[in-house]
Amino acid sequence: MFYLLFMLMVQAEFRMPFYRNPEKVDGVVEVSPEDCASEACVMLRSVETGMDYDCGTIALGAGSHTYWIEKNISSLPAGRYDAFFKVGADTLKRMLRIDRVPEPQLPDGPVCQKKMLVTPDGWLFSKTRNVDVVPGSAELVEAYNTTESVSPTALQTIDPELYRLADGRFVVKVSEQDYVPDTVFSSPRRDVYVVGETPEGPFTVIDSLPEAVPADAQLRMLGNLNGGYLENRKYELYDPARHGTYGLKDVRIMRHQYNFTDYGFGPSPDRSYWVVARTSTGDVVFLRDTPLFVDHPIYYGDEIDNGFMTNDNFGNSWFSSDGRTLYHIQGQAVRRFYPFDTPFDVLHNAARLATLYSTTDGVNWKYEHVISPLDSPACQHYGLTVRYDEDAGIYIGYINAYDTDYQQIYLDITYSRNGVDFYRVPGSHFVRVTEKDGAFYNDMFCGVNIYRSGNWCYQAVQGQAWPHFYPEAGYWKGIAGLDGFIPEVIRAEFESRNLAERFARFEEYGGHEGISESMQHPRASVGILKFRADGWYAAVAGRRTGRLVSREITGGGTLTVNADIRGWMKVCLADESGRIIKKVRLEGDSAAHCAFELPSEGTYKIKVRMKDADLYSLSRE
Repeated sequence: MFYLLFMLMVQAEFRMPFYRNPEKVDGVVEVSPEDCASEACVMLRSVETGMDYDCGTIALGAGSHTYWIEKNISSLPAGRYDAFFKVGADTLKRMLRIDRVPEPQLPDGPVCQKKMLVTPDGWLFSKTRNVDVVPGSAELVEAYNTTESVSPTALQTIDPELYRLADGRFVVKVSEQDYVPDTVFSSPRRDVYVVGETPEGPFTVIDSLPEAVPADAQLRMLGNLNGGYLENRKYELYDPARHGTYGLKDVRIMRHQYNFTDYGFGPSPDRSYWVVARTSTGDVVFLRDTPLFVDHPIYYGDEIDNGFMTNDNFGNSWFSSDGRTLYHIQGQAVRRFYPFDTPFDVLHNAARLATLYSTTDGVNWKYEHVISPLDSPACQHYGLTVRYDEDAGIYIGYINAYDTDYQQIYLDITYSRNGVDFYRVPGSHFVRVTEKDGAFYNDMFCGVNIYRSGNWCYQAVQGQAWPHFYPEAGYWKGIAGLDGFIPEVIRAEFESRNLAERFARFEEYGGHEGISESMQHPRASVGILKFRADGWYAAVAGRRTGRLVSREITGGGTLTVNADIRGWMKVCLADESGRIIKKVRLEGDSAAHCAFELPSEGTYKIKVRMKDADLYSLSRE
């Protein structure tokens, strides 16, 4: 096993890669059967301050796992810690990460947002009864898969985009990529277009992209900045005397991908990220002579992350509400050890965490914390895009949650009111496909454009129906074609890394032979993600009558109610004294039930009674 490669007599690892607002941390300690030690001493050292914290001893049982719980860490500052486990003469170092995020901050005064979403923090309602707040969900509709391709070596689909056509139809643009040994990430692409009368299909392949409606007709939930001005260009290093000034709004992070470029500071590492800005002279310049991030594909020896070790190309940027801070989210690579590594994964001794970085000048950066923990030590963040809804004053984070044990990437949702502190409902999966023959059985990633039609929003997604670890047995090993993924190759590559014991779906796939078959005949798909408009979370009432009373609200307009009402719903307007001024009974399913006019002056409350109904949001048109 992986842990036997070490000469130390003790092995240890924390169960989770980090802990949010913890009262305790937990993990496993294992000693060699030859070791007769009865206890391990544990000490934590803050990476930031150098302070030491004695955590006492752990009782050990030779040759067995000891589940360790240290209960007295609630007072430790947030940050990274080196944890030292000492057994006899042996000392083992591991990394512990602690994150402390405040409780969601509710509005201090009356609610004044144009759009008022239901969220788990209960910010909209002062009183509730017989109502549960539950996460929303999404559905998938397949539009195209590579079994329809003209190429027998079609490997995957890249960067799908959904467009609305001038004639009202919907088209999905698919970039299809072939398997080419050693160059799969830069092999030639070809564009495929599929069109449907509705965003739910059915779809047919067409030759070219017809005229599309302007980009501003898309549903705008974006407050972010993506990419550099022109990637892989050799810009000059910033010189104020020659290049003038720049503002934070002019700063971007440029990604350097899989080709060699010398930016004048020496060879640029593959998959590195550089800070650039457009200045008052119109020039684009580098703000630093070293990259901000460099992807760290794998760990060796006792390497432990420094907070800026990243992996796997994801993240976007946005400004704080006052415009003085630029935030960027990036995948930080975190070293993991037995038994909480995944030995058969392409990044088998590390996990990825979505970490928030910030700057006020574009030159100096710091990282704030990691974003919303997932539920299992096998899960990690495999990408996250943050979208800002200005009318609601809320940031929605799309997490590509990667379960390494199951080799599935699915979409999860997190939210923030300040663009810094993000929250989620543990155990929620916005969309997760598990059918054996499903087009999106494994990897699933979202496109950029979002369209709204009636009650629903639509977004292009891509996916693959084979294990995520396929590159290790494929283009990393120089196999000449897809037919080279024979069972002997799979067995030789992964049998010693416990694929049969630790891959949760090994038997479901059909063992080494079934995995080989899935790799020789891959199925990559593009489809449409369908979800409720403003439907990230819902206040749900069942057979018992649910009651809701809003916080104080100010501002006029026409109140509209986004609700799916299978039974009934009564919505009332109450003045400051609680007297009912207006009321209406609503029925049916609509994202814009029209209720009544709201007073333009003073404060008021909305009272809702409902039965067998889901309430998503209130809005003022």
